[in-house]
Amino acid sequence: MNRHEIIALLRQFDKCTSFVISHAGDTWNATYQLKSKHLRSRLLSAIKFHLSATMRETMLQNEAVQQMSCSTHDLNIVKDECFLGDASKSSSIHCAAFRSAITCLRPMMDWIESHSKRCDDELSEERDYEQALQDCHMLYFQQRVNVVVVAASKHLQV
Repeated sequence: MNRHEIIALLRQFDKCTSFVISHAGDTWNATYQLKSKHLRSRLLSAIKFHLSATMRETMLQNEAVQQMSCSTHDLNIVKDECFLGDASKSSSIHCAAFRSAITCLRPMMDWIESHSKRCDDELSEERDYEQALQDCHMLYFQQRVNVVVVAASKHLQV
């Protein structure tokens, strides 16, 4: 599932939720509220998975680019010394790729944040969004630390 499909699902979920809320007095409402809660949980899990997979893919692509750059240098150069001259360039590319991935994920994060702020009427719903937001922030900060560590280690090797 890609970013555009998830965003389309978010919009569709909002429409369905609005419909269920607007028909609160109907006899079938309790059933649809339960289904809505289940779908919300699955949707938040899909967002967390997508965020994690996108960041992991970005990190793997960066590692592949670094290895390709290393292999194009003279074969007599030790692999650890491969980027000594290009440490700044390498870490800048690494950070730029990370920022690009985050920019693509921003609409989903904004959606979770907006829903966590507006769900004051049902505490369990608010907790679901807040937990998903915390999980996404934790994933982001873990990957951000990895990017900073890679960049710092490259600069320290110089």
